Amino acid sequence: MRTPILSVNLSKLHHNLKTIHHLCETNHASLTPVTKVIMGDPQICKIYAAKTGSLGDSRIADIERMKRHSIQAEFMLIRTPSLQNVKQVVKYLRY
Repeated sequence: MRTPILSVNLSKLHHNLKTIHHLCETNHASLTPVTKVIMGDPQICKIYAAKTGSLGDSRIADIERMKRHSIQAEFMLIRTPSLQNVKQVVKYLRY
C-alpha cells in the first residue's frame, strides 16, 4: 500500500485565500483557516497566517509543529483536548 501524497499549488492557494479573505472583509467576517489536512505544514501555514493572523487545528501536535517553525498566528484548538494533552494545550495556546 502506498502512502497518499497531497500536492498543493501554492500560487493557486494564495490566490484563493486572497479572494476568500476579501469576501470576508467585505462582509465584516473574520477567517480562521483550519490546517487539519495539511498537518501544520509550515510553508502553507505561513501563507495562511500572513493573510489571516489565526489558524485552527484539531491536533495539538500540529500546533506545536507550527510554533516550532515560527508561524506567527493566534492558534485555536478546534476540539476538546484529552486529559493527557491539557499541559500541552496550556503551554502552546496561552496568550
